[in-house]
Amino acid sequence: MEGQLKKLERMCIEHTSDGMAPDHDQNVASLVAHGSYLEALKTPVCQEIMNSCGSCTAGNLESHLLLIFKTYLLNNSSEDKELLVMTIGIAAQQLFVQSNFTGPLLVPSFIEVFPSLLSDGENREEITKSAVKSIAEHTEGIYSLICDPEYLLMAKVIFAHDIKDLFPSCLTIDWWRMRHLMILQTLADETSYHIFSNIVNSMEATKNMNYLVDDARLSALFHLEAAQATLLYTYTADAYAHLLQAEEQLRLKYYLFGAMGRRTKYQVDAKPQLLLKVEYLDQSLLDTEEEGTKLLASDLPKDIVLNDDTRLPNVKFEDEDAGIVPNLKPIEQMALLARVHYNRRASANDVQLKEESKAFVHALLQYPKCWATHYYALRLRSYFESDESRAVDRALQQYEELVACVKREDPSRFERLKLFYASGLPSIWTTKQEYGRLLMQLGCVRTALTLFEELQLWEDVIDCYNKIGMRQRSESIIRSLLEKEESPKLWCLLGDATDDIECYHKAFEISAEKSSRAKRCLGDYYFSRKEYETAIEHYKVSTKLNYIQLKVWEKIAYAALAISDWKLCISAYKTCTSIDPHHFEYWNNMAKAHTELKEFGRAFSCFEEALRCKPDSWKMLENAMTVGISMEQYASSLSYYRRLLELKPNHINLLVISGLVKPLMDETTRTHLGDNYYKQLVSLLGQLCQSVPSESNLWYYYGEAVSCNPNPTVESRDLACQHFRKSLATVTRFNTWHKNTAEIKLALSKLVRMEEAFQVSLRDVAPPTALANARSIAMMAENVMILSRKGLTNILTGEVMNDAVELLDRAEESMKAIKKAVTDLAQLCETASEKGS
Repeated sequence: MEGQLKKLERMCIEHTSDGMAPDHDQNVASLVAHGSYLEALKTPVCQEIMNSCGSCTAGNLESHLLLIFKTYLLNNSSEDKELLVMTIGIAAQQLFVQSNFTGPLLVPSFIEVFPSLLSDGENREEITKSAVKSIAEHTEGIYSLICDPEYLLMAKVIFAHDIKDLFPSCLTIDWWRMRHLMILQTLADETSYHIFSNIVNSMEATKNMNYLVDDARLSALFHLEAAQATLLYTYTADAYAHLLQAEEQLRLKYYLFGAMGRRTKYQVDAKPQLLLKVEYLDQSLLDTEEEGTKLLASDLPKDIVLNDDTRLPNVKFEDEDAGIVPNLKPIEQMALLARVHYNRRASANDVQLKEESKAFVHALLQYPKCWATHYYALRLRSYFESDESRAVDRALQQYEELVACVKREDPSRFERLKLFYASGLPSIWTTKQEYGRLLMQLGCVRTALTLFEELQLWEDVIDCYNKIGMRQRSESIIRSLLEKEESPKLWCLLGDATDDIECYHKAFEISAEKSSRAKRCLGDYYFSRKEYETAIEHYKVSTKLNYIQLKVWEKIAYAALAISDWKLCISAYKTCTSIDPHHFEYWNNMAKAHTELKEFGRAFSCFEEALRCKPDSWKMLENAMTVGISMEQYASSLSYYRRLLELKPNHINLLVISGLVKPLMDETTRTHLGDNYYKQLVSLLGQLCQSVPSESNLWYYYGEAVSCNPNPTVESRDLACQHFRKSLATVTRFNTWHKNTAEIKLALSKLVRMEEAFQVSLRDVAPPTALANARSIAMMAENVMILSRKGLTNILTGEVMNDAVELLDRAEESMKAIKKAVTDLAQLCETASEKGS
């Protein structure tokens, strides 16, 4: 019995069939394991359980179901009974998923399956309202038009109540609980921290189970589902960890690469195209295809072919095999799909992300095998093509097909539900919503409006009416809904439609001060008017009510940044990075706040994290190396500068360059940094001087760096002198330099430094060799002094400017020293010549 129990549980959790017909007479679990959910719920044993406590009263369905199952389990404690109740919950949940996510939509109502629960005179609508209210517990409301909520409530009673502790022999009960909570969060209007914490608890209880440790296939499936669960809350770091584990279990490896190809019919030259390369680390762990019915093309959502006069349906590659991926198993395809979900959540929405995602989708559409994967891949492609003029018609037709295919009877629910929980498949109304938004984008606003009103997507209704200049119409619709039944959501929507702040206060009031949305809307109201302090007050209340609101934490941080509340800014951005650590702007802005507080060490660490997320941002590289110098992280700053030059080859930051050269002038620091630092810095400065030879200070710092050679030679001393000479030459290269006081002072200071380097360069140099260079330097110095005196002397009084007297005298001494050196060298040469003769 133990082995059979585990087998049925495995079939249920994996959603696979053993190829045998279900046991209709003996085992409800067998029916559920084979996908016969309605048949399972209609079996005599199941009906008997549901009839055991009589009919329920309106508004009390949850407590009635809880009483039924709790009584049954307490009175019939055995592995068979536990499995029976758990599979009843599975059947109910799968039927709800069929009605609201995958189709086909022909699902008998809950009361039709269990007519004994409805007593004479009871109203079915009251039972449904009771179910919706119970499901919406711990949320701020769920989508109002969900179908058959009673099935999901039955699953909630079995999986999400304390009753789940009555299933000690059911190894997958926590996994099913996680799946249930994922569905519930998908239905909710707002993220719920209560649901999230329960998902985390269910994950922790499941991931260490022996059946996962021993089974790579099940382990991969669990981690893919866990990744989707964490992505619901934008916890991208946790999702990434789960993805890596799933890929490791599947021995899957993939990367993006470029191949030459043509996108259009008339394109002559092939251009690089982004493609996905998929490999196995050794070989697939799944040696056979997924068991079960093989889907025909007619069973899958139709892939609409692009029909355009110019653009090809698919890229034509020069290497015909370039775009082909291996014939992956369904779960391996799902791993690729999960990676697309992760990338879109963890990265900024830009052109590069779009092209990368399209490469994944192209690979997924080559070998359609799984209904959920194929459906989602087509949806993603349509979303990407919705803003492409050549492909938008196909995107529209594809959305129409996706909306229509869920209504068809084929394929069976069993096939559609395969890998559903790992797919992140959206609800039926979400796909319709995207279809409506595309219609709106194409100018079909009234058609979109009709669709949104049918779906009761009131936020989109407001947008439509605003776009066609009938804002008062959206107000009247919401007011009519409020007359029927008040809710915080409707009051918030009325505030959005009217800009009446009192509506948000009313929403918060009728929610018993529990609506995070109402406080968020109040915060947005003041935020849009740049009243940041008031906005922060409301946002703080909103986050206390619902912690997982990434956008709200973003706005708190931004508002704090705007009013220079650096500590609050840092605290808010820390929360943002705990949710989404891959967003470079969070780290960059947090670094700015730390910098304002003079916390340079923390600022530098934040910049390092920001560059990990976005290594091609030259501005962040510049910020990081500036702060790095303040922290005496010279080697890191130099490395960042080298990376920056790869992005901007001619970029000059003299403040940073000065900071990089300065530690070389201190013998202790220079020794600590080592010869490698010196060599890399000199190489960088040489590269910059070649790129921008007209920058005087650049030559100056180049000279300073070379003069700090840890192992000086005749050549290095002479080279330093030449760099200082070049620095002076670039200052005085224009004929008007002596008419600008600032440039004169700069030239004089350069002359003084050149003289110092010149004196050093004379060491160990033969007089005849040094004389020619010395005469050239002396001539240059004399010309600079003549023009400097002229520029600094008042024509009327003949007096030198007071603030330049000292510098002029110092430069005069330097010129005299150079001339004396020339005279001495000439004498030495003459003496040597006389001795030789």
